[in-house]
Amino acid sequence: MTRSLARSAAGLALAAVATATTIAIAAWAPRPSAAAPPFPRSVAVLRPARAAAELDPASRAALARLPFDTAIVASLDLAAARRTQAGQHLLSALERARAVQKVAAELRARVGFDVQRDLARLWVALPSGAFAGADRSVLVAELTIDQARFLDWLRRRIGNGFAERRAGQLVYYVANDAALAFVDQTHMLITQSSYIEEALRVASGARHSAAANRPLVTVAAAAARPDAHAWFAVLVSDGVRADLRQGALTASLSDVQWTTAALTFDSVTRWQGDVRTSKSASATALAPVLRQMIEVAARSEAVAAAGLADAIGKTRVAADRETVHLEGSLPRAQASAALKAVLEP
Repeated sequence: MTRSLARSAAGLALAAVATATTIAIAAWAPRPSAAAPPFPRSVAVLRPARAAAELDPASRAALARLPFDTAIVASLDLAAARRTQAGQHLLSALERARAVQKVAAELRARVGFDVQRDLARLWVALPSGAFAGADRSVLVAELTIDQARFLDWLRRRIGNGFAERRAGQLVYYVANDAALAFVDQTHMLITQSSYIEEALRVASGARHSAAANRPLVTVAAAAARPDAHAWFAVLVSDGVRADLRQGALTASLSDVQWTTAALTFDSVTRWQGDVRTSKSASATALAPVLRQMIEVAARSEAVAAAGLADAIGKTRVAADRETVHLEGSLPRAQASAALKAVLEP
């Protein structure tokens, strides 16, 4: 699960995050406790840093539950996407995918949990170590679910592989190498079992969170465009830039400070992205390099198999001061076909 989440966040495949979450919900869930709530009803969190653009309240709250060293954060607002015709079309295609269909039907029949109705929003976070291959991620899902029915179903489905554990006042649930907890009545946190206790200390306010990471908040605010249904933000560290500087093929990327991308579902699916450098000369030099990378990607077998070659190849690239802007679009039917190709290769 965690490797899948990492690839999704880093590679713009935000729809795959929804798939991963649905599967995670099927495999792991919190156990209600009569003696103590699954998590403190009210938690103290650090005040989010101010940003040039304001994050929506839900994203601000999500950052307050994510680790301080988060370098990659992605968001998918399913509730907003469902209010658009294109979003409905794409999400219906997602639920019909083989990886999701059986589990979604089971959840609906036995738990009363409808993925289309009850899964509202997702956030995925990866640390700066992800650039070096560190396999650690945190997923926060906003959802409405009957915990008791869900638990009963999971016990029957998983058997002895599911266990409740405690760390002080914190309650969480482990299944093999994954673990989860309910942060409150509507938010579930999933991560590796080796990291769950640290992640819960962050979510409870006992550790600094991503909301106190001023550079990350600034980048997330730039990514979370008001009309975006999905977005991701990548904060590039000094260490990563130093590594890029050493490679002949990556040296041109060594002045990149951060990158963002956003998807908007309408009559067409639109994507917009920004690559921020430290100076105008770097952005001017980087624009043709990105243009070339896009052309190479458009000719790849994977992109061709997904039916995205033409749309990717037509992505517009332009430098403006310290930033390189990217923009493109995809017709609704083509977007659904591409999603199916990605989920059912």
